[in-house]
Amino acid sequence: MASSLISGLSGLRSHQSWIDVIGNNLANSSTPGFKGSRTLFSELFSRTLRPATAPTGTNGGTNPSQVGLGSSIGHIDRDMGQGPLNLTGRTFDLALQGNGFFAVNDGVQNLFTRVGTFGLDSNNNMVDLRTGYNVLNSSGSPFQIDLDAVVPPSASTSVDFAGNLPAEVTGPLAEILTTSSAFAEGTAAQLDGSAGEPFIIPSGQTWTMELVVNGGAPQSVSVTSTTGSVTADDVVTAINQLDHITAVNNAGAIQLTSDRVGTGSTIKVNPGPGATNLAGVLG
Repeated sequence: MASSLISGLSGLRSHQSWIDVIGNNLANSSTPGFKGSRTLFSELFSRTLRPATAPTGTNGGTNPSQVGLGSSIGHIDRDMGQGPLNLTGRTFDLALQGNGFFAVNDGVQNLFTRVGTFGLDSNNNMVDLRTGYNVLNSSGSPFQIDLDAVVPPSASTSVDFAGNLPAEVTGPLAEILTTSSAFAEGTAAQLDGSAGEPFIIPSGQTWTMELVVNGGAPQSVSVTSTTGSVTADDVVTAINQLDHITAVNNAGAIQLTSDRVGTGSTIKVNPGPGATNLAGVLG
């Protein structure tokens, strides 16, 4: 009866130590750089009631008969796995991703820590805020941060760009229009060509483009060349057959003006096929 009570008591004491370790882990759940512990149990000596016997020519051997005398804490070790990284908003709060330690010096010896709660003292030395120990650089020496130094900018040397092309490409995209005068809401949209007549189009070919006025349906414009070129008046005649838009010959270049519908007034040019793109010729 006494041995059974002692064995049970040893188990209770071992589990109490295990719970103490768990409690300490929970208590330090918010401690920077803390590494939790785990408890490993081990059995105590066993009392042998009957020793083992070796096999003979006629009989097999037997295992010993033993009674365990309880358990004990075999080992308490650290879990050095990566902990979470938290944003603190402080410039000198640092953290380690992966293996390694910060090195600090207490004036006598070097010590190692995973806690990166650092700051600067009155001499701009990097120190551990908890202890005041100097933080060491990769050469094992204390160091200072120059807060007054000016670091000149340097030009980018390379840019990495990654992305997926769409399965279907539609375009080209509409151009972004700019003007030297302000856009006024509710007024007609106006678009000026940059090329002047004559517009070179091979003889016998028909060149096309589309105009979308005030968000309506695309309207096709086509001009056929008979002499190897067309004039601004030829293009004006073709465009003025469309709805909601007026074209004029502005000193040999084309000027487009939409009518006004409500407060929306837009002109969008969709180029024709690459080999017969009338918009490209008009500029």
